[in-house]
Amino acid sequence: MNNLLENAADNIFITSANILDTLTYRFSTTATDVTVPNNNDTLTAPLVEQLAKDFDTFNLVLNDYGMDLNNCVYIINSMKTKNAKEKVIRAKREQQRLEEERLRLIKEKEENERKEKLAQELKQKQALQAEANEDDEDDIDLFGTGVPTPPSGS
Repeated sequence: MNNLLENAADNIFITSANILDTLTYRFSTTATDVTVPNNNDTLTAPLVEQLAKDFDTFNLVLNDYGMDLNNCVYIINSMKTKNAKEKVIRAKREQQRLEEERLRLIKEKEENERKEKLAQELKQKQALQAEANEDDEDDIDLFGTGVPTPPSGS
């Protein structure tokens, strides 16, 4: 694209130089003024048309270049917008993940507390049952009468 722009600018410069060369003749040592032909229009009209074409080409290249720049700006802006949206989505996902992790930890903690409470209650029941069994072991039915014999030391 830069090469096209450079070529179009060069063409304008060359055509302008040709117009000046046509209008201005070489100075000689005896010439006192710039010589301009009487018939300017027929001499310069084709060159002026060429210059207009060169300017049109240059402007088209500039417009294409400007449109490419506008497209680049649009693409960059859309990428910035997309990046910002993705950042917001990532932040929401991370927040949701942390919330789920927090809820999972709370649930695990409650589950562990419940298990500990059940284990403690089970230990208490076993301790009570063990005490009851110790009391029952003291009352042994020695003669098979169905009536336990009281412990002998009391």
